[in-house]
Amino acid sequence: MNDTMTSGEADRVEAVEPYSPAWWQNRSTEELRALLDRGFGSAAFEGATAETERRAREDLRAQDDAAETMAEQKKSLRLKILEALLLGCLIAIIAVLLLR
Repeated sequence: MNDTMTSGEADRVEAVEPYSPAWWQNRSTEELRALLDRGFGSAAFEGATAETERRAREDLRAQDDAAETMAEQKKSLRLKILEALLLGCLIAIIAVLLLR
């Protein structure tokens, strides 16, 4: 890691209490993996596990939201296509009746 920090970075690092929720959220995926690789007996294993699971749930939630949005967009598109077809049929029927 870079040994030289600006004063703002040093303040931010010092302001976060170790092993607090904010501290865990600031850990990179690689740092969490390293903590998990130390094994079950390590002090930080449970915290790293909990943060990894939180991130996984957050990713799943984002994927579910994206899938739901996509489904709503497809439903809306299908409805617009159906409306256009029905309008076209109605116009054709009216034209046939008027031209008789």
